[in-house]
Amino acid sequence: KELTGDFTVVRGKPKHASVIAELITRLSKGKRSMSVDDVMESFGEKAYMLLQIGDQMAGVAGWQVENLVTRTSDIFLEENIDTAKALEVLIEGVEKASAELQSEASLIFALNELANQETVWQKLGYEKRTPETLGVQAWQDAAIESTSAGSGLFFKQLRQDRVLRPI
Repeated sequence: KELTGDFTVVRGKPKHASVIAELITRLSKGKRSMSVDDVMESFGEKAYMLLQIGDQMAGVAGWQVENLVTRTSDIFLEENIDTAKALEVLIEGVEKASAELQSEASLIFALNELANQETVWQKLGYEKRTPETLGVQAWQDAAIESTSAGSGLFFKQLRQDRVLRPI
């Protein structure tokens, strides 16, 4: 039965660590086993955006902004939901939060079936790329550093005006 209700995003906080650990472990079908301690430790380098449908947590994205580049990985969603709408709400949440951090570009590393959702990514303004085609060295470096086997790289420029150097 498909989960229905309002799609909203919640910024993951330490109090959500057990929910985040459970979602990632379960939705990755055990490929990524995370404990509460793992999540608490990861808060040092990344943030989490949680997708809520009605009153139920239905997805998670791990993201970070470094050198004015937003990197989103660890996107895990429930199977019984509208994937296109879920990605739209989750990614817009990440983009809004990273705009506060002056981010210039957004790189999404999508795994498995999410990498095949090209039409959804295009609708959100992303294009499938390889790190070499990104043009800006900081963007290429971030892409190369974060690419993992089996992940598709999707790119979107968030700001037309480049901030000349990271603050």
